[in-house]
Amino acid sequence: MNNEISKLEIEENSLREKITESEASVEKYKDTLTELKIEKAKIDEIVINRENDIKRIKNEIKLLKEKQENLHKEAISLQDNKKNYEEILKNNKDSVKDIITEIENMEKFIEDSQLEKIKIKDEINKIKSQEEGIGSELENTEKELHRYQVALAKIETEKENLLSKLNEEFNLTYAEALEFKEPLENISKVKEEALFIKEEIKNLGTVNVGSIEEYKEVKEKYTFMVSQKEDLVDAKNELIKVIDEMTAKMRDVFKENFIKLRKNFNETFKQLFKGGSADLILKDGDELTSKIEINVEPPGKKLQNINLLSGGEKVLSAIALLFAILKMKPTPFCILDEIEAALDDANVIRYAEFLNKFSNNIQFIVITHRKGTMEASDMLYGVTMEEKGVSKVVSVDFTR
Repeated sequence: MNNEISKLEIEENSLREKITESEASVEKYKDTLTELKIEKAKIDEIVINRENDIKRIKNEIKLLKEKQENLHKEAISLQDNKKNYEEILKNNKDSVKDIITEIENMEKFIEDSQLEKIKIKDEINKIKSQEEGIGSELENTEKELHRYQVALAKIETEKENLLSKLNEEFNLTYAEALEFKEPLENISKVKEEALFIKEEIKNLGTVNVGSIEEYKEVKEKYTFMVSQKEDLVDAKNELIKVIDEMTAKMRDVFKENFIKLRKNFNETFKQLFKGGSADLILKDGDELTSKIEINVEPPGKKLQNINLLSGGEKVLSAIALLFAILKMKPTPFCILDEIEAALDDANVIRYAEFLNKFSNNIQFIVITHRKGTMEASDMLYGVTMEEKGVSKVVSVDFTR
């Protein structure tokens, strides 16, 4: 049994040596092939550069010839003014000579470049033939290497098993394990420490690996909420500013219209009551929220609050205030629903007369049961029931 193991070990070592030699040979051929490819690429680049130089030089020759022709034409045209341009002509001739010399040098350079291009092509052909020979040798070597690799596969399988065991038992990859690589003096002690550390890792329990992502999401949400809050605060400040501006404008408009209303109220009160006076008093505080006190003084009575008047006087004062508002801001039409119901007949007549004065600019629709109001109207509509359960509308036009 020991002899067989020894033979297998010897055979394995022999195979390893052959594989090593084959790999070295393959690497050598690969390096040679790589060098040849690099050399070929350099030569190709030189050829391309030479061809570009030739094209560039041809273009320069063409431009110089055109320049020569232009200078020659210019020299001919300047002969008519030889005395004035003699110095210029001399310089142009010198330039033409220099250009001709430069053209000759460039043509010589082109010839040399073409010869060098031919030599480079010959070298490329030689390298290609060498590359084909090396390729066939490389193919044979790779076949031999494949045979050795099959023998090595068993060793690789054992290596994979050891790596799997390292990952399962110690939760480490091979690269991570190399970081902890140390020379071992007592293997059994190291194994005990490894088992202890493994048990400690298990005792730690599960780790929330998603906490970083959760933190990012919460942070993004917080940043979004902060930006939204800033936008809302800005919008709130803008709204407060607009409200303040509107409130200030409303105060100004209210003050202006309140003064007009006080004047109109006093006038309409005098007209309805045939004398006396009335006023609107604004209490202390904000003009838009403070209370308004109505003080009236009917003829023959002292100035007092409207709440101390009789029912008829209160109604007539309210009607005076209504018409004061209409006088300040007239409307196309106005609906009045039995506002004179509490007045006596004499005040109803006053009310009807006053209504007629305003009817020139405002159309009134009046709902009433009072005779005096009906007599003052232009058109009368009434609902009657001649038959039980059947209503009928009757209209009378007093203007005809």
